[in-house]
Amino acid sequence: MPIAQAADGEIFFESSGQGQALMLISGLGGVSAFWREQVAAFSTSRRVIVHDHRGTGRSTHSRIKYSIEQMSRDAIAVMDTAEVERAIIVGHSTGGAIAQYLAAHFPARVSAVVLGSTWSYADAYFRALFETRAQVLRHTGFEAYQRLGKLFCFPPPFLASHPHLLEPVDGCDDADIVLSRIEALIRFDSRPFLHRIQVPSLVIGARDDMVTPPHLWETLKRGLPGCHSEVLDHGGHFCPQVVPAEYNRALERFFRLAGQEN
Repeated sequence: MPIAQAADGEIFFESSGQGQALMLISGLGGVSAFWREQVAAFSTSRRVIVHDHRGTGRSTHSRIKYSIEQMSRDAIAVMDTAEVERAIIVGHSTGGAIAQYLAAHFPARVSAVVLGSTWSYADAYFRALFETRAQVLRHTGFEAYQRLGKLFCFPPPFLASHPHLLEPVDGCDDADIVLSRIEALIRFDSRPFLHRIQVPSLVIGARDDMVTPPHLWETLKRGLPGCHSEVLDHGGHFCPQVVPAEYNRALERFFRLAGQEN
């Protein structure tokens, strides 16, 4: 299996299809399987790259102080190993924070950027939500932590019709790693460098997102004058999984507007 070498561990990644490179970066859970519907759709016309973040999935579960900068440098290591000079970067939630960092600090590697269901800094709501999730993990354990996350991330009607999604999933069962990753999200603040993002950008999310609600994207958009915007009527925080067809069409519209047709 393809492996990229990080400073103190290995990062698992997969590459599918041929053509212009499209890198999909997942959220806090960190595993590449999040993007299953997008890989299937876009790999017919593009080279799609996904990876398990360090600390999750099949990558090394390093006990380090995690940060968005470190996660971004891991993504660059994947691009280097995959011999991808430049890619469209699509980031979801934590992946959206990584995408912001990449577009601002590695502009030569990014041809366009999609910031999905993400934020620019931890306001009082965001901080309270993730501090509460951390408390649940510390005091109740992984099953309750994962279940609470699903209840926030999926729309209630979708969970009601897909109850299997409430079952525990593999990803990372090391509480110290997950807590360090949560702390990285709370520390993240892109406001000082958003002005450095000069590539075409899209901010996208669903109206019923409870993890990164629309007011967080509005703050992000104010720092990105000229960015494109797509608001999905529903889909919750995990809209790429809940309404994949609508999400994928929105990305295709942006690719055309940004001159990134394959």
